[in-house]
Amino acid sequence: MAASTRCSLLFLLLQAILLLNVLPRACTAGEILTSPGKLQSGQQLAVGKFKFVMRPDCKLVLTEGSKELWSSGNSADVRANCTAVLKADALLRVYDQWCTALWRTDAGDVPHQQAALTLHPNGDVGIYVNPVWSSGTKQWPEPILISKRVLLAPNKLLNGQYLTVGTHKFMVEDTCSLTLFQGGRRLWTTGPTNSVTGCYVSLGLDGKLRLYDQSNNKVWESESSENHSPILIMQPDREAVIYKDSVWGLSGKPQNSSALTETVDDESETIRMVA
Repeated sequence: MAASTRCSLLFLLLQAILLLNVLPRACTAGEILTSPGKLQSGQQLAVGKFKFVMRPDCKLVLTEGSKELWSSGNSADVRANCTAVLKADALLRVYDQWCTALWRTDAGDVPHQQAALTLHPNGDVGIYVNPVWSSGTKQWPEPILISKRVLLAPNKLLNGQYLTVGTHKFMVEDTCSLTLFQGGRRLWTTGPTNSVTGCYVSLGLDGKLRLYDQSNNKVWESESSENHSPILIMQPDREAVIYKDSVWGLSGKPQNSSALTETVDDESETIRMVA
């Protein structure tokens, strides 16, 4: 009997190690958690004054400053050393240190259509659609400041505006082109057009990214190719959302050695909501 008990405990311990330690650590200062990924006790996603936190008492909470806007509602336990895990099934679960599931998201319909454009720390760009869960705390104050890494639909980047993280920028250039930079190197671009100024890029609720000239003529559009790629985003509209699929993306790695090198102003800017 004692040997059987020891084997059972060893099996549970191995499960815990596989579940909680194999997955990559999440960046506690970022807005994005990709699958497979986890938030350990005390870690968080954050944008502006909004935080999505895995608290030491095993509760997931969304806060605005010191105000709690949402909670997972499971029982508090400061001794359980809990972890929130996002898996490939697009469900977010909270586990204690013995792999007991204490809470999970419901894979129900989100009451509003959404799409998000993100610039990841490694320079990859992705458009995400098909939200399967949200905290239900969405708010659109006027005017709204958006994240430097996340553009929510429907929204625009105007001429000279960009998303940025680290040395990467995803930018609308003066040549009426949409370009992904790493430092001064172009990694990808839609290419220049005959229009010189006044161009902008728009992200629609259909998950399409479109580049327009100053006369609102469409000069480029992203091609959709749906891939199952769950992601959790702490959004600047005060809502935490899990998206199930990506429909378009770029790699942040240089594709060849002949990419054009150009100096780009590294001064960060805050991009305002455009109606």
